[in-house]
Amino acid sequence: MKKFAIAGLLLPLVALSACSKDEPTDSAGALSEEELATMLWDEIQGYESWDTPESWPENSVSADGTHGAYVSIYINDVEAAGGGDGAIIVKKGYDSAEGADPKDGVTVMWKTADFESESGWFWAKYDDAGEASVTGEAGACTGCHSASSDYQTYKSNSPGTEE
Repeated sequence: MKKFAIAGLLLPLVALSACSKDEPTDSAGALSEEELATMLWDEIQGYESWDTPESWPENSVSADGTHGAYVSIYINDVEAAGGGDGAIIVKKGYDSAEGADPKDGVTVMWKTADFESESGWFWAKYDDAGEASVTGEAGACTGCHSASSDYQTYKSNSPGTEE
């Protein structure tokens, strides 16, 4: 009986020692939306040098103006290779065709297994300082993007450029 009592005391200690102090988690053991947003902000630094989809040339006319009158879309190497876990899509909005009047911040879609959602995408809207005002699976984002193939509206709804 004493062996079981000792084992019962040791198991929680072993489980606690296996947890990493370097990765803060929420009570369910998954990263919080705030932590994911911080990771994503770090990951998108330098996005302006990423590829742009052929169907969305820089400063394309936005059909509905959600992200600005004109939009530039940047995709990381994972998305450029066809998507999947790790794919990132960054949208930067502008009020002019020349990109001279950028709207504040960027909106980002991230396909990640680290975020549990119906779509598998994590959304974030950042200001220029990297503060996220929207994170997670926001209705404002999924409302438009869920209507397209794999939530990537830009692939099936390319506006082209203003003439």
